[in-house]
Amino acid sequence: MKQYFFAVDLGATSGRTILGYFSGKGLELEEVNRFPNRLIETG
Repeated sequence: MKQYFFAVDLGATSGRTILGYFSGKGLELEEVNRFPNRLIETG
């Protein structure tokens, strides 16, 4: 049974979600989603 890992990467201008698992060759990563991360002024 594969064990999957889910990660969220939040940057200054965008974010992404990543799914990862260990294969026979090493760590495999797949970008699931990418989205904008905009600055919102609050004052």
